[in-house]
Amino acid sequence: MKVYIIRHGQTNTNIRNKLLGVEDEDINSVGKLQSKQAKEVLNNVKIDVCFTSPLKRTRHTASIICENNIPMIIDERLVERGFGSLEGGSYNEKYTHDFWNYYLNKNDYGV
Repeated sequence: MKVYIIRHGQTNTNIRNKLLGVEDEDINSVGKLQSKQAKEVLNNVKIDVCFTSPLKRTRHTASIICENNIPMIIDERLVERGFGSLEGGSYNEKYTHDFWNYYLNKNDYGV
């Protein structure tokens, strides 16, 4: 068995270099193109099932890649982690220190 893990296509928040987390944003036109390119790369791969989170950006990406009668399983456990008050903040602005401290800290705060 082989497992292929594919990141969702680009969103407008990705372009702005912001933390997206659990915000439910769809992919943009570049994200649609990226999804079609991923589909082409996997063109000769037999895909039995496609797992995705319920977020718009992941479902839309998966629906483009797995459009030909491939069963799609939407699983809440695949939702990206939430970043709380850091969500929507920039990687490069005032949240930088807090974000990296939160992201790299090995303690489990139940997030």
